[in-house]
Amino acid sequence: MAATGARILSSRSVDLLRRNCLTPAQLTEFEERWHGLVGYGYGYGVRTYLGGAGGSLSPLGQFGWQGAAGSYVIVDPESRSSLFFAMHMLHNQENFVFPRLCNAFFASLE
Repeated sequence: MAATGARILSSRSVDLLRRNCLTPAQLTEFEERWHGLVGYGYGYGVRTYLGGAGGSLSPLGQFGWQGAAGSYVIVDPESRSSLFFAMHMLHNQENFVFPRLCNAFFASLE
C-alpha cells in the first residue's frame, strides 16, 4: 500500500513474492551459504521467513531484501508494516546487526 492507502501490488503478487521457491536440498544449501538467513527461504527475488530461527520475533511470511553493502528491507503484510534500513559498508556484520534490527522492529509493533 502507498502512504495514501492505494494498493500498489495485488495481494496475489505479494503472496507470490513471499512464497518459498527453494526445494529442500536448495534450502539446505541456502542456509549453509548464508548463515544469517537460517529460517528463511527465497521467494520471487526476496527472502521469506519460514520460521525456525531461534530467538526471532519475525512472523511467518514476512519478506524482504538485504543488500551486499548494508541495505535491509522488511515487509510484513499481516501487520501492514515495513522497514527500510541502509548503511554503506561492506563486511557490515550483517549476521549480528540484521537479526537484532528485525527483532527490535517487530518488538516495537506490539
